[in-house]
Amino acid sequence: MFEIDLNSSINDYIEIEPSKNYVKQQECDMAIGLQEVDNLKPSKYLEKLLQENVTGEKTIFEVEHELKQYYVEKNKKYPFREGNTRTTALFIEKYLESLGYDVDNSMFKEKTVYYRNALVRSNYFNNYLNIKQDNSFLIKFYENLLLGKNNNLHSRDLIVEELFNKENC
Repeated sequence: MFEIDLNSSINDYIEIEPSKNYVKQQECDMAIGLQEVDNLKPSKYLEKLLQENVTGEKTIFEVEHELKQYYVEKNKKYPFREGNTRTTALFIEKYLESLGYDVDNSMFKEKTVYYRNALVRSNYFNNYLNIKQDNSFLIKFYENLLLGKNNNLHSRDLIVEELFNKENC
């Protein structure tokens, strides 16, 4: 190697960004992972359409149109039940990115049960049993996601014991 090769003022720095296909694949993986919380699996047909979207063969609008047509013809209900957790996770990820945060969505995939339960726990209250809303579990999740903290995220910690106390039933 020559000294000129080491001179950074002469050699351009090339920044490699992940391809759009990589980002699309990550989003698909996150959505499918969040489905697995409810023991849902995408159909082989949907997997094929998603892959065609990731590779750029079809736009998301074409995928949506074909999927609707497919299920109308099959006279079946749309393959995803509700989708509130998936929608919330994707919205939060996009919102945080718009604020300049670098969001690694693998945490949504790895901690899907915890995330869903934390969302529920942050909104659940029961006046009769004096159970208040508790967003501390979501805070722990986001501290890990955004601040690199290492809070323990176990779904069992979200159990509201008062609901299982026989004296309260």
